[in-house]
Amino acid sequence: MMHRVLITGAGGGIGRSLRETLRGVYPVLRVSDRVPLAPARPEDQGREEVDKTDIADMAAVEQMVAGVDGIVHLGGISGENSWEKILEGNIVGLYNVFEAARRAGVKRIVMATSNHAVGFYPRSQRSTTGSCRAPTAATASRRRSRKRSPAFTPTSTASVFCAPGSAISRQSRSTAGVCRSGSARATTRS
Repeated sequence: MMHRVLITGAGGGIGRSLRETLRGVYPVLRVSDRVPLAPARPEDQGREEVDKTDIADMAAVEQMVAGVDGIVHLGGISGENSWEKILEGNIVGLYNVFEAARRAGVKRIVMATSNHAVGFYPRSQRSTTGSCRAPTAATASRRRSRKRSPAFTPTSTASVFCAPGSAISRQSRSTAGVCRSGSARATTRS
């Protein structure tokens, strides 16, 4: 059994909910975000650790993951933003969390992805099982940084399925969108 579990991005909507849900499930729950979090409740003293860490800072991330057995990684920018903020929070931050976890010997990471796994749909267009589009450039870059990680379970807030043999547009191929075996997968060219 895991003794200490870390939730990054604990100040976001999913993170706040998960903090409540996992309270008491593990002997120690460490919650972290770059924004201030509510302090541990008096009855949770010694069972909940509240941390403020910017995941773009590797030294701080190494301290944040020290002594944890598992990580639920929710930290990062969940919507559209400037390239600099996406780079810092979602690409550098993701790399830092996974690399610090690897260095610290963390055995499990659960990571939530977003609807940015597949892009180029206008909000008004509904995707179908026959649709397969390319991942956004930022998503493809994040996927590349997950190559040397501890065992992890990706989860998604937006499931994407493509029918086997679906036609892939020239634009999708050029931006590394691939549709195989009924699921969307991304590859990148170096």
